[in-house]
Parts: sequence; C-alpha cells; structure tokens
Amino acid sequence: MQETTIAAIATAPGAGGIAVVRLSGAESYRVAARVFRPANPKKSVEAAKGYTALFGHFVEGDDVFDEGVALFFRAPHSYTGEDVVELSCHGGNAVARRLVEACFAAGAQPAARGEYTRRAFLNGKLGLTQAEAVMDLISADGRQGAALANAALNGALAKKINAQKDALTGLQAHLAAWVDFPEEDVPELDAAHLQSVLGGVNAELDALIQNYQADTVLREGVDCAILGRPNAGKSTLLNRLAGFDRAIVTPVAGTTRDVVEQAVQLGDIRLNLFDTAGLRETEDAIEAEGIRRSWKKLEEAGLILAVFDGSEPPTREDLELARRCAGRPAIALVNKEDKPTRFDAELIAPYFAMVLPVCCREEGSRKVIAAAVARLLGTSQIDPHAASLSGQRQLSAALRARDAVAGALDAAAGGLQRAARRVRGAGQQPVPRRTRGADARRRARSGKIQALRALAHPAHDDVRSPRRHCRHGRRHAAVCACAGHRRAGQGTAARDRYVRVGAGHHEAGRRTQPAGRSRRNLCPDGGCARSLCARLPRQRGTPLRRRLAREPVRAVTGRVRKVFGILI
Repeated sequence: MQETTIAAIATAPGAGGIAVVRLSGAESYRVAARVFRPANPKKSVEAAKGYTALFGHFVEGDDVFDEGVALFFRAPHSYTGEDVVELSCHGGNAVARRLVEACFAAGAQPAARGEYTRRAFLNGKLGLTQAEAVMDLISADGRQGAALANAALNGALAKKINAQKDALTGLQAHLAAWVDFPEEDVPELDAAHLQSVLGGVNAELDALIQNYQADTVLREGVDCAILGRPNAGKSTLLNRLAGFDRAIVTPVAGTTRDVVEQAVQLGDIRLNLFDTAGLRETEDAIEAEGIRRSWKKLEEAGLILAVFDGSEPPTREDLELARRCAGRPAIALVNKEDKPTRFDAELIAPYFAMVLPVCCREEGSRKVIAAAVARLLGTSQIDPHAASLSGQRQLSAALRARDAVAGALDAAAGGLQRAARRVRGAGQQPVPRRTRGADARRRARSGKIQALRALAHPAHDDVRSPRRHCRHGRRHAAVCACAGHRRAGQGTAARDRYVRVGAGHHEAGRRTQPAGRSRRNLCPDGGCARSLCARLPRQRGTPLRRRLAREPVRAVTGRVRKVFGILI
C-alpha cells in the first residue's frame, strides 16, 4: 500500500452531467472530510462504511461551491486495494478543477498517468495482463475490441497462461525428481506424455501469436489507403464510408492533390482512411508531389483499397498499381458497376486477395466492403471472449516462450534418446538400475555389506595408529605372525584385508576410506566401495546413471524453466 494519497479527475474533460474526482490512499477519508460535508449532520465521513454513499456539499474552507455525492470504499475492497473515495460533482471544467484543487490543499497529491491502475497491480488487485487491458477497454471503438479488452480484464489471458505454467511446472518437477532422486520410487517419465504436454503448450502459444494481428486490428484499428487513377471513384468511396461529404468530388481529373484523412467505423473495425491523389503521369509539380505521397501511403498502409474504373479498359497505371499491391493486404474494387463493364478483372486478380464489383455511390457498397475487410483481416473469425495478446510486450513474451518450448521439444526428441544409448553402452557391462523399495533397503544390509562396514572403521583407525602395530611396526598386532609377517594363509595387513573384501571388484593393493553407512557409496553389486570398483568407470560425485542422464534432461528442464520467466 502506498504512503501518499492521490487525487485526480477520473472523468473525461469537458462539460457533462457529472464529473468524478477520485481519492486513493490511507488519508483518503481525512482529505474527503475536509472538502465534503454530509447534508445529514448525524453522518460523518470518517465513520462511513465501505460501499456506501452520502449526499452533501463540497466546500473550500467555509465556502460551499457545489453539491453532490461521495462514494466510499474501504481497503482492501476497492479498485486500488486502498481506501478510495469518489466525489461526484456537477460536470464542467470549473467545478471539477476547483474540487480537485481543494483536495490538493487538504493534503492529497496529484495522481500520475495510470497511477490508479498501477496501485491496483502493486496491491495485487490486478494481474499484469489485466492492468494492460484497462487502457484497451477505455480506448476500444468497436464492440469486438471492447469485448476482447473486457475478456482480458476479467483474466482470460491470465487463466490460459497459468494453465500452461501449471502443466510445465508439473513436468519440470517430475523430471527433476526422477533425475536427482533415483533412490526414491519416482516412476520414469513417459516420452509420449512429455511430448504431449510440450506440444500442447506450443500449440496454445501458436494460436495466440497467429491471432495477434487480428486482435490488434479490433483494438487499435488499421490505416487504410485508397488508391487509383483520377476519377476512378476514390473520393466518392471515402465519402460513402465516412457517411458525409469529407472530400471534394468533381468531374475534373486531379481534384485531390493531397492526402485527405478520415477515421471511420466500418463494422467492428476502425479504419483510418487516406484518400490519395490520382495515379497518372503529369508534369504538374504539385500533382506529382501528391502522387509521390500516394505511393508512399501504399507502402505504409495496413490495408489497401485499390479503386478501378469499371467503365474503361485497364490502363498502364492500373496494372502498375496492381503489381505494387502484390503480397499486401489489398482489395480491388471495380467501381461503377451501374455502367457497362469494360474492365477485365482477370488481369489484376492474381495481385489481390479479392476483387469486388461495386458502385461507390450506393449505400449497399458499404456493407459489401465491410464484410470483405473483416474476412481479409481475420476479424470475422475472432472469438471476442477468448484470450488474446495485447501489445508488443505480450507478443514478444509469447514468441520467446514458444521458442523455449520448441527447444524443449527438440531436447526431448533427441537428447533423451542419446542418453539411453549412452547408458546402455557405458562401462564394461550394463550398469543395473538401482533397486528400490523396502526389500531393496533390506538387501542393502546383507552380510557382506555389514562385514565390510564392521571391518572398515577399525582397519582405518589401526592403520593410522602405530600403537596397535606389532613390535616390528609393520603389521597389525592382531594378524601379525611375527615371522615374515605375511606367512602363507595366516596374516595380512589390515588395509589389504579391507581392500580384498568383495574380491574381483577392487584394484589390488589400492587404499580406500571407510565406506560409511550409505548404499550410495557401494557399487551396484553391493560388494565394494563404488570409487574402487574395477567394473565401473572412474566417476566422481553423482552415480553413473545420473551423470549420463543429467545433460539431456537438464536441456529439457532448462528450456521449460525458461518459460516461467517469460509467461506472466
């Protein structure tokens, strides 16, 4: 919770029925008590309960300047998670400004841009994706865009990401347990299950990324350039889509010389229309500059409406425009359908996503164009209540997460198989898997192992202590024959006896330290110390199976773990 109390006008500027000044912070009630007096003298601002309202007057010192309503929200049950008071006064710039200035004089601080939402995020009232959806909802123009933003605000994207994180977390925990705790009863991870989980997460991320462009169009709109020859019907089309006479329309070719801009709502999509100069060869410097800007708009636009005169045969300028539209989101409109058609649409069809015969003067053309634009941009297939990505940050995070999951899939497909082959071919003979369960632990305490442990500690101590040597100082007193010290069948050094326990496994004459009490220090046959067993390659630290499996499994778990820092 923030220490400062902030205040700001929460409604849009300008005249209106009401204006709302919002207070948020620990001192919200104290500040509100200094600028608001309840009409009922028995009521008190400081004692007001959450989710209640009081009618009263707004004051600045002893001067009453307006009347209105105060709404109270107690922490943590508020938008920001703090004490919040919303003061509703009559709309108008003068009254709202005076009220917020009175709040500043009473001890509040001006709120920064987006600070209410930032405090809601910091106080755990909103997730990061939900906080980002607030501005999308505020700025949405169409119903579908507003529905997408509202779904994100309600946590649709956060729920999908959390489901993916849970699946990856379970996978990582299983892999880590199987690799790091081989003595426990952890079942080996099924390769098909591993591929299924990673493949499912990868498919979900692909769907989010593929729908990003269409989702962005619904939220932010798209720049649309209208191009064509002079008098093809570009300005008429702009006026029809705008719903009023925005551009000048005359029979004179070259009337439009500069780019004319107009934002329109075409179905659920906001189009920022740019009516451009007619494309033709000209010696007029002003018209030539307009044509240059027209070609520039074609390169920059996210949608192109190429208008062709259907009453005339295709010209060189028409074919040049068609070639430049190749590979771009462009729709060809063969205008003047009400006249005899002389335009061969087959010549330009390969360069456009679709070719539509229309009459820009008729109202029905607007619906036809709206449906075509929705199909081309993919907005007609969008579920407005589904999870979607919003903004470049979320898109970048999704791309990096998909790359990490793809790397985990590659590691799982290749690395684990190589590890299995390495395990099968390691050593002089295959290394048996460590037995598990209660029976295995009882077998670990067999007679041979117990004898080894019983011998290890005294032998180790006696070798270090000269007082327990024989009088010659060479052999252990308990086994010394005192005549040659190594008489056949009678005596040997204690350390040699220790080394020869589990014959066939140790290197002859090699010294060792006591095996201790852990089965991890014994070879798979249980007869000798692992570090001295001649049947095993010399390994330090972890057992052989874990050392061989660590590299590919870590490749998988590392990729999976990387996703956690990406998905928010």
